[in-house]
Amino acid sequence: PVAVVLKQHLRACGRNNPYEGGLPSCALLVMIWCFLSTRKDLAAAEPGFAVVEFLRFFGTQFQARKVGISTTGFFPRVQEDRCDPVVVRDPVGGGNVARGCFAFADVQKEWAELLSRLQAGDVGGLAPRPPRAAARRVVVQSWGPEHAEV
Repeated sequence: PVAVVLKQHLRACGRNNPYEGGLPSCALLVMIWCFLSTRKDLAAAEPGFAVVEFLRFFGTQFQARKVGISTTGFFPRVQEDRCDPVVVRDPVGGGNVARGCFAFADVQKEWAELLSRLQAGDVGGLAPRPPRAAARRVVVQSWGPEHAEV
């Protein structure tokens, strides 16, 4: 459930496409695995609580320039991978599955924003800013209010 919620949120806010600087699914799964395996207190927790704790850690506390992620845990980053915004080790080949995630700072901002909305009681917070409102605004600006039924 944690992976499904986080993947859906990344897709909804346009941060799931590695070709556009987003976070690939494989990297997200390794991050979730690493996080949950280092937080034994979350083993029996409700999935919603695990999502909130994940968002808290990776959205507000995680220092991607200093720490890498693998299925065996967190590790200090070394000089040779300093150019990558985030390092998530491939569990099979050992390469960085998040190498193309040049917008990882934006991913973290999205997670911090989602955490903030959830803490404020916005239970619909998993959907980022309503796309209909943005689409309506573009239509009104381009063609006028009479065409605003989006």
